Amino acid sequence: MNKDTSELDFVAQEAKLQHKVNLPIHEDDLVSDEAMWSLYERWCKVFDEERDSDEMARRFKEFKENVLYVYRVNNSGLPYKSKLNQFSDGKLRELWYPRLDDDQDFIGWLPESNMGFKIPQELETVWANMKV
Repeated sequence: MNKDTSELDFVAQEAKLQHKVNLPIHEDDLVSDEAMWSLYERWCKVFDEERDSDEMARRFKEFKENVLYVYRVNNSGLPYKSKLNQFSDGKLRELWYPRLDDDQDFIGWLPESNMGFKIPQELETVWANMKV
């Protein structure tokens, strides 16, 4: 089995797991960094991800951004919901994209012509009006 096939198999297996696991986000999880850290620790247990404290600290910013995104989407009145998954702290990005500086996000790294992703206008509008 070549490397590309085994990586795709891994992603497919992880995607199946995602549908079986649900870690709800409550308003109390958003009130402070300490509360968010507690959610991150619960996330590690639910998805069976082992992280030492240095790795958790390095990934915390991305986890926090993903939590806020999921919370905003789910409380926006849109007809779909989002949820945390096993890649919510940036694991998949690190597997597939080169290491980036902390002040550079991976969407900004991709050439615009290859991005192929556009945030729906209704989500941009809802996001702009939300306060979290």
